[in-house]
Amino acid sequence: MERIYKKNLRNEKTKVKFKRVKLQKGLNKTRTDFQIRKITLRKQVNELWYVDGERRINFKSVVAGLRNRSQHYRIDALRNIREAIINDPFEIQKQLHIIIRSVSAISLDIDKQTRRESFKTLSVLLNSFSLEAMEPFFHIMSSYLCCGMSHIQPNIREDSLIMLDVILEHVPKLVIVNLEKIMQNFLEMISIVCRDDGPERTLSTHMGQKQNTIKWRYNVLQRLLKMLKTSVKQFRKENLTLKGLMPTKIVSYNRNKQQCYSMLRVHNTKHACDVSSILMLSNNYSPITIPEHDIIYHKYVGNFMPLLLDTWSEVRSIETTSKVILSHDAALTLKTVLEIIENLWTSIQIYENNLENTNLSNWFVQEYAELFTFTFLQSTFPFCEIVISEPNSKKKHRNSSETVEQFCLQQNLCIAHLLCLFYMGNTSKQVDKFDICLKYIILVVSNLDNLSHEKSISIKNVLRAYLFQNGRKLLESNEYQLRKLLNVTIEAFINNKFSDKDGSLEYILTLFGNIVSTAELFRSYASESFENLLEYLPQHLLKENINETGLKTMTILGKQKNTTFIKSLTKLLIPVIKNIQHIKVVDAVNAFDGKQQIMNLFYWVEKSELLQESNKLIYTIEEHITDKRIVNYFKYILRLN
Repeated sequence: MERIYKKNLRNEKTKVKFKRVKLQKGLNKTRTDFQIRKITLRKQVNELWYVDGERRINFKSVVAGLRNRSQHYRIDALRNIREAIINDPFEIQKQLHIIIRSVSAISLDIDKQTRRESFKTLSVLLNSFSLEAMEPFFHIMSSYLCCGMSHIQPNIREDSLIMLDVILEHVPKLVIVNLEKIMQNFLEMISIVCRDDGPERTLSTHMGQKQNTIKWRYNVLQRLLKMLKTSVKQFRKENLTLKGLMPTKIVSYNRNKQQCYSMLRVHNTKHACDVSSILMLSNNYSPITIPEHDIIYHKYVGNFMPLLLDTWSEVRSIETTSKVILSHDAALTLKTVLEIIENLWTSIQIYENNLENTNLSNWFVQEYAELFTFTFLQSTFPFCEIVISEPNSKKKHRNSSETVEQFCLQQNLCIAHLLCLFYMGNTSKQVDKFDICLKYIILVVSNLDNLSHEKSISIKNVLRAYLFQNGRKLLESNEYQLRKLLNVTIEAFINNKFSDKDGSLEYILTLFGNIVSTAELFRSYASESFENLLEYLPQHLLKENINETGLKTMTILGKQKNTTFIKSLTKLLIPVIKNIQHIKVVDAVNAFDGKQQIMNLFYWVEKSELLQESNKLIYTIEEHITDKRIVNYFKYILRLN
């Protein structure tokens, strides 16, 4: 030990020793005027690079991260893709096929958080690129969607509905094109095939951990309803385009500029879809007049209707002696089931308009009309919902019978609407049921003060079906109740109970115009029923805004030389002249054209009545109207020139 110590001591003595030198004042400060190189981590270089200070993604490494076994790497890669879509969409578009395939594949991931992140990324992706850019790759998304909807894991099946929501929100047209492929999976999610009885299906039990069977079926049916609504909306739009009923493009002529006009109307059939893909029937129906390429009626309507009725039967509450009291879940299920049936019927009508026959609707009515009436229109109609107020809640619910019935208003109106559609032109079979429905509709129309937008749409459709579409037959079988409904509707219209914000006022005015223009129906109701309405209509000319539809209704009355309407219009001539400079006609081609339509109404006024006050009229016109075109045209219509 002593030898080692001496050896270390000698080594210490041989080292060079520096003298302690004190720095001068001002030299002991740290210098900051030096430059450094940028420090980058090796991992960061592999995944990202920087151009002009912006963060860019290395797509190869990110796509590889989507296939990594680690949940953290997959989630981080999905977030990097969302960031790249915002910062560099052009570079993303080059790799669109690989990214869509990789992101869609993660929708089947075993981890819940990773699946939800993939849906967020897919939403950003669909929102950032056009429909044309996504169309070639939609079959990839739809394939993974169908795999998720039929997956053995309940959690993945549940989350597949979220993926469907994302796709429906951003590219509904592409969903409709692939409707047949997706619709089959809805059947598989809520039912199974009865192998012993043949092709018929029966409801299945959901084995999920967090959702019970009722909640699961409700969620599935909600998505089905959303798809049907989207498809019906698209079918109507395409029908309008094919029939040439879309709004005409207005072109202003300019003699100094060359203008070319096409002689043929170009139809956009790129995204055309076949309504028959959602109207597949059971084998009991054999379409005779349908072309061979459309004969695919063997599944959907024939399978969906029994499943919908069975779904309602399972959640339905026990009937009491006075009415059916529904739980909240039962009321929601009833609403969804009825709306699906309503949209299926609308799809059938659209299909038959293109096919120009009624075989499909006749089959549907023959197969399900009586079953529908027996299931939903028992003696306990209308339905009510149980409303349980919490003990600490400040809101107090009234328990009167009339108030409770309003909680199932949409369901009851939908039942009444479907009854009228199923027995269109054949109301004598269900006189008692129509009488019950008419009494309920009269009660609703009499209390229109607190209706939301969605509920007001329901009442509009019901009024049109009962008063106009099926009015003639109902006057034969239920005359008293139908006349009472007409009087209540006119009274509500005159008292402004129909809202102008959601278009209800315009819709009801159009309904009255349709009734008045149909001579046979107008005579059946008796013109005395419309006296108050005809006297009130010219009052709309004194408002700030009026819709072109209302003007067309008044024009029809003028052409019919309706005495009541013309007298009321004549009394308001001076106020109309004072207001015509300021009134705005909604949906008119231009401002002057709208005002022309108002002035044309006075063409039907008696000339003798105008000549008596010609000097007063001329003075009023020139004083309150500054536009010379309106002044000259008004004088011409009133025969004052």
